[in-house]
Amino acid sequence: MIYFIKKILPRGLYWRTFLIIVGPLVLVQLVTAYVVYDRHIGSVTKTLANILAGEVSLSAKNAAENPYNIKNLMQELDFEYKFYSHRSLPVFKTKLVLPWIDNYLVEALKERVSYPFQVRTVDDTVRIAVEISIGVIEIIFPHKRLFSRATPIVFLGTLGSTLIFMFLALLFMRNQMRPIQRLAVAAERFGRGQPLKNFKPEGAVEVRRAATAFIKMQERITRHLHQRTEMLAAISHDLCTPLTRMKLQLEIMSGNKEEKEALVEDIQQMEQLIKEYLNFVRGENEEKIISVKLEKFLQELLKPFFRVGAKIKVRKENLSVLKTRPFALNRALGNLIQNSLKHGTEVLIAIKQENKEVIISIEDNGPGVSDAEKKNIFQPFYRIDKSRNIKTGGAGLGLTIARDIILSLGGRIELKNSPSLKGLQVLCYFPQE
Repeated sequence: MIYFIKKILPRGLYWRTFLIIVGPLVLVQLVTAYVVYDRHIGSVTKTLANILAGEVSLSAKNAAENPYNIKNLMQELDFEYKFYSHRSLPVFKTKLVLPWIDNYLVEALKERVSYPFQVRTVDDTVRIAVEISIGVIEIIFPHKRLFSRATPIVFLGTLGSTLIFMFLALLFMRNQMRPIQRLAVAAERFGRGQPLKNFKPEGAVEVRRAATAFIKMQERITRHLHQRTEMLAAISHDLCTPLTRMKLQLEIMSGNKEEKEALVEDIQQMEQLIKEYLNFVRGENEEKIISVKLEKFLQELLKPFFRVGAKIKVRKENLSVLKTRPFALNRALGNLIQNSLKHGTEVLIAIKQENKEVIISIEDNGPGVSDAEKKNIFQPFYRIDKSRNIKTGGAGLGLTIARDIILSLGGRIELKNSPSLKGLQVLCYFPQE
């Protein structure tokens, strides 16, 4: 039962707040309409019906004595009348326009009129035919005499004021929700690495505090990333200088050629490790987010791989535009494709759009990765190849860099077993605005 209620309730804060405010208001109006209006209409209409029934009874008794001499009485009672000599009921077809009101009159007539009668309410008039001994007398009067004029005015006034208050509540809540929506959009944009444009605290005090805290958090994170990049750039400079001196000394050194080659290889590995580590900590540069046509982007991405004869198949459907940083995306997907080619001979790339997401799948026919290894494969410097040989496995940062770039673009990455090539499948999900 609780699950069903949660399922039918609105999910957005705006409509939930509206329901909290307007729900009790509507409930109060319904209770008021039932308790007050229904009782009021019932008592007033019943009183008016009894009065009219008494007047009809009086008219019928006078008509039974002398049907041709009741003109003055009819004028006093504000009735129109007709007399049908030597006729019996029915005079017309019975019809009640508003049964919930007209039945009060019918019940009152049954109590007060001792003659057979017939009632018809149509065209804003009430027609009552009463059969007396020498014919039928028909009494006609306006239907509005049966109910109070103030009742519909009060009802419409209450309904109108309720609708006005609901409309004002909608406008007020819309203004109150807008800062929260802007804060959510700003947080989402920051999570995707997009710049925040014209975002400032506004709205209620609590919302302003949350927005101010978010801005300070963003500044701290950005400052931390800049400091990290600057520090590692300095480390790179400091490490590259002695490495360069070592290479120069090796060139002029005399000695065993094999030892020199081993030292040169060690230095090259150190340079490669430093380069990959710096690429990892830098993450992405200040590249701007632009709209990228996926068809053209895919062609440019795969050109270097086709140039060296890589066996790559592409399966694509309904490609359109994706807002992203193209160089960073190229780097991340290039790392993933390079990793697949390193462990397999065939690669299948599939791109599709689903549920406002662009899904890029990269599969290979390599040995695959066990479930235990999938949990650790994105860790920095983690390698499945335990030999630590940089020629066979790299520094263990390719997948980590790709993962960090994809996350910075607002996406997510998953590892699965390839259903087509029986190796590893890498799924990259990117939100499409």
